[in-house]
Amino acid sequence: MTEELFDESVDVNFKGQYFTLQKALPLLVDGGAIVLTVGMVGADRGVPGATLAAATRGALLALLPTLALEVAPRRIRVNAVSPGSTATPLYDKLGVPAEAREAMGAGIPFQRFATSEEVAEAVAFLASDAAGYVTGQEIAVAGGLGLSLGI
Repeated sequence: MTEELFDESVDVNFKGQYFTLQKALPLLVDGGAIVLTVGMVGADRGVPGATLAAATRGALLALLPTLALEVAPRRIRVNAVSPGSTATPLYDKLGVPAEAREAMGAGIPFQRFATSEEVAEAVAFLASDAAGYVTGQEIAVAGGLGLSLGI
């Protein structure tokens, strides 16, 4: 782990969302909704090799209930979506072979990765009036992955 990689991970996984929220909150209408994107990897339980990812994502989960309480007087709901492995072009960019992706998918109770549309539907629900009385909650969109790994 280099300090540069550490800083980049903190910037991407926590700092970006934190300061975006800081700038967006004054512009958000009362009764609005905020949906944080957290990620599944080891945020609340140990996953070997994911120390930094767990720490930065854990920071977002720690922010969730406090922010929800802080903006509750404005009736702003704050929730989080934690996607598991999702079929995106990132795996191609990282050079992960199709066979490795299939093996990873086999370890998920639903036997496949999520689609980006499935993750977007969870975000859309939390942002909608259908979730009008939901705040401070995290939804894992991970095909049951947390059930099998205890995360």
